[in-house]
Amino acid sequence: MPTLTYKDVEDRIRAIVQKSSKFKIGETSQTKEARLSQHSTFSKIEVVATSKYKKRIDECEGAMLKIFKDHPKCSNEKEGSAGKMTTTDTYLLYVVYNPK
Repeated sequence: MPTLTYKDVEDRIRAIVQKSSKFKIGETSQTKEARLSQHSTFSKIEVVATSKYKKRIDECEGAMLKIFKDHPKCSNEKEGSAGKMTTTDTYLLYVVYNPK
């Protein structure tokens, strides 16, 4: 993925929100397929940003949660990651969701 601004990531999430009935923003060091398999209440996953730097994904997730946490379709219960990520070459910011 090319370098993205927070606005680019926000726009990607807004596009997902438009086609979803429920969504959740998260970050992972796993593959998107592995991460989706751990979200039993969601059927789809889209990667909205990647980085080789964990801190960049942490900061981007925090910024996006500040924007979306109060959205009626958002299932995030707190700002920030729910767990620790293992060290990897690529970190993902993703949205899991259920289509409308």
